[in-house]
Amino acid sequence: MLAWSLRMTAGTANQVAISAMLVLALGTGTQGYAVDRIIETMLGAVIGFVVNIALVPPVAVVPAHRAVDRLGAELAATLDRLAWALIRPQSPADLTELIVTARLLRPMRDAAGVAIQDAVESLTLNPRAGRHRAELTELERLLDRFSTVVTQTIGMTRTVYDRYDDSLHGEPTAAAIAEQLAPGGARCAAARAPTRGRERAGPGGRGGARPDPAVDRLGAEVGALGARGVAAGRPAPHPRHPRRGRGLRAVPVPWHACRMPAPRSEKLLLLDSASLYFRAFYGVPDSVKAPDGTPINAVRGFLDIIAKLVAAYAPTDLIACWDDDWRPQWRVDLIPTYKAHRVARIVEGGSDIEEVPEALTAQVPLIRETLDALGLPIVGAPGFEADDVIGTFAARADMPVDVITGDRDLFQLVDDDRAVRVVYTARGMSNLDVITDTAIRDRYGIGAAQYADFATLRGDPSDGLPGVSGIGEKSAATLLNAYGSLAAIIAAAAQDDPGITPRIRAKIGAAHDYLQAAPAVVRVADSAPVAVASTRLPVMDAATRARAAEIAERLGLGTSMTRLVDALAAATAA
Repeated sequence: MLAWSLRMTAGTANQVAISAMLVLALGTGTQGYAVDRIIETMLGAVIGFVVNIALVPPVAVVPAHRAVDRLGAELAATLDRLAWALIRPQSPADLTELIVTARLLRPMRDAAGVAIQDAVESLTLNPRAGRHRAELTELERLLDRFSTVVTQTIGMTRTVYDRYDDSLHGEPTAAAIAEQLAPGGARCAAARAPTRGRERAGPGGRGGARPDPAVDRLGAEVGALGARGVAAGRPAPHPRHPRRGRGLRAVPVPWHACRMPAPRSEKLLLLDSASLYFRAFYGVPDSVKAPDGTPINAVRGFLDIIAKLVAAYAPTDLIACWDDDWRPQWRVDLIPTYKAHRVARIVEGGSDIEEVPEALTAQVPLIRETLDALGLPIVGAPGFEADDVIGTFAARADMPVDVITGDRDLFQLVDDDRAVRVVYTARGMSNLDVITDTAIRDRYGIGAAQYADFATLRGDPSDGLPGVSGIGEKSAATLLNAYGSLAAIIAAAAQDDPGITPRIRAKIGAAHDYLQAAPAVVRVADSAPVAVASTRLPVMDAATRARAAEIAERLGLGTSMTRLVDALAAATAA
């Protein structure tokens, strides 16, 4: 009550409370202490009150104005950059800068909110609070208006980044949107003007932020931009580009991102099916069975894995890539030891039988049946492994690709320029590693394009590839960094290059026959004969749900099927 009545600062008010506790604790046992302490506190309170009223303004108010002012300035600049991107060709670096600067608006908005809150708290017990509270209230309203435009601007920028192609700047719809965005920056700047006036007036002056209808008008216009040139919810086609493509033309009103979350960018998920159903089989107890006693632990685990991947990586397209031939004869002809230790039975003139637990073998047809019921495409190729199917689709893809596998051989497919990544499952589905070129360089000291040569030198006992004896990962990386490729290393060794030690030269020479054959075995094929009607995620319509419910009841798939159906429904509705 004393602190409030004297309009003390927060620090002085705290000191009063501390003094009161000391008086209660020590005053009764120390003669005169209580009286002295009370007098000191009263003198300090009076001095603090005088200093506060005479000298100390609410200094946190000005930083709040500056924070909102900076947000308005950056928002105006971002709208200008976005308008420019719609009418002028943009390089990948330009687009990256565009999305990065747009995303910075969000922390700037949050920082402005914190600054306003600090300013409000600085008015506590301050005798000058009355004249500033009104302007801070208006500043909060201005920030709310800016916040709406920030969200819309980030959504629009994300759409441009995801859907950009070189024909965009020739689109009449894009030009019309740019025409509307260009004055948006000026409106943001106009909304900032009272803030600048407040700073010129000084801490004790007038000129606080007032509501500016320009900001409300801008928010409404930005949100409505997607309607321009649109009929029946779709952008008007350009006469020179009637065919549906990957650009903005293919997306129904892409500028609706201003009013709702931006449309997801296209992404293809390529599943290394055998790798995943083996992981599911060993990860789910074999006590999980169908009503008739058939083991279904691999089936349920596989469905759970797909549901998690769809929810986590938001693909628009998905292919379950299959081993039509897990040990192709053409690879065996080159390296007879290739996967030889995993052969259960040799089949003359056909594919050898792989050593697989009986309980898992029985479930593979059920996995295929389940995927078929859901409409998820299963693709294999005669004479090729799933790795080759994955490599072929990754090479053909015109969208970002995530390869889901526990096989590091597929690291060779990573290509940052084409947005091809590997989601590596070796540490389990709760510890997925996203492998990019940077990740490969951090792990092995080489680029992704060198990984196949690296694997050839190092070898892989799990695939029956011996590698070059005496050359491990470090030696292989050193050689590749020095010479660039396996072919260059072999050539340098043959020419007695002084950069290769006699010991390494001898080992490369001893492995001559292996090094002639192994690269074709290790390298993933990119031209397997694959075909698929559609890779799009299936829509969970009534017929699909009925099929899913029937097979779920028959096999006892329970919540595993429910989770996958829900994940697919959410993905296709996004």
